Amino acid sequence: LRTIDGTVYSSYQETAVALGLFRDVCEAQYALEEAVSSFALPPQLRFLFAHLLLDSPSPAVALWERFGPALSADFALHYSHDEAISRTLQSISRILRGNGATMRQFGLPEPTGVERELQLELAAFARQRETLMMRSRQNYAALNAEQRHIFDIIHSSLATGGCFFVDGRAGRGKTFLMGTLCDYIRAEGEVVCVAGSTALSVTLYDRGRTAHSTFGIPVRESSCEIVSQLSPHSGRAELLRHAALLPWEELPMANKAAVQCADQLLRSIVGQDQPFGGKTFIGIGDFRQVAPVTPATTAPEAVFDASIRSSHLWPHFRILHLIAPLRNAADPFYSAWLDGIGDGVTPLDTVVDLRHLHLVYSIGDAVDFLFPAAVLDEPAQSVRRSFLSPFNLRVDEFNRTMLDRLRGDEGTDPAFGTSSMGRH
Repeated sequence: LRTIDGTVYSSYQETAVALGLFRDVCEAQYALEEAVSSFALPPQLRFLFAHLLLDSPSPAVALWERFGPALSADFALHYSHDEAISRTLQSISRILRGNGATMRQFGLPEPTGVERELQLELAAFARQRETLMMRSRQNYAALNAEQRHIFDIIHSSLATGGCFFVDGRAGRGKTFLMGTLCDYIRAEGEVVCVAGSTALSVTLYDRGRTAHSTFGIPVRESSCEIVSQLSPHSGRAELLRHAALLPWEELPMANKAAVQCADQLLRSIVGQDQPFGGKTFIGIGDFRQVAPVTPATTAPEAVFDASIRSSHLWPHFRILHLIAPLRNAADPFYSAWLDGIGDGVTPLDTVVDLRHLHLVYSIGDAVDFLFPAAVLDEPAQSVRRSFLSPFNLRVDEFNRTMLDRLRGDEGTDPAFGTSSMGRH
């Protein structure tokens, strides 16, 4: 399939370009040329290079051959040519591996003396161990009785393993507790792999990753059984095998199939037929907040069926509660009111008077109200207005109506990779 007129192309993308099915427009090349001409530093160029490979179908080998000297310019000042190239490839490889990809996927040469993920993880905290220990001890002294009790239980389980769920409403100090625990364990020279149901949920942790990246969970919108894409012999598998602690932030919003996928992976790579391979696994979150997404249904039964609480793994979890409010400790009335909302017991007797709002009955009326002709002629005013709707269908209708009313000639810019043969 990749052979055209006797020439074997390295990828299906290059084959499609050779056949004339796609336009050979390399946005990655333009981006790198602009970065080089703007005097971007080599580390910045390597970061850009790696993320261009991750985010767009770019000819990696051709880009490497063209921009290799610029990517390795800083190393070339201090090392021989071969050593500079090797260090450059190692730098790019680290970025790719941090995003669940490898050099081999893009046809790039593997650097000599490749650092394994385990080595990188340990090296990231090796020089900070004294600082981490000092910070963790200071934070431990600041924990309340509930937090300290949970800290001690989890820390004492590291030798034997176990499954825990730290349950706490918003403002109970879950993140502060887990950050203190992670610091202390890393200060002891152990590995902690923090995962989260979303990227946002792990932004407060050092070297946190999404659960899908950490455990190689495929992105599937179903609750059926899924299998990890990680190889048991990969660097990530080695990292997980040596991990002393596996916290999972916002576990309640994860589909149980994803959690069970991680469980099967850990059993396989550790070689122990125990929940999560006998590792100390910690789920963190609040079931009152965000439930798993169940496409095309809001039925309570479907939501519960997707929840970890309906999984065969749930009985193995020991539930640890954080009850005392910390964030709103100075305002117990407000804290109780928030808890009531989470528990669904707050009376819904508040009436909001909407009579002062401007009422429209059609998309056309909404356009006339938001973007009258006088506003459309003033870009500075137009950008300060927007149409919001809970339904994409209404937004599309509004946008179509707006396009019909805009003055000037309409044009269409094809997206990158658009077929040159047009639609059929």
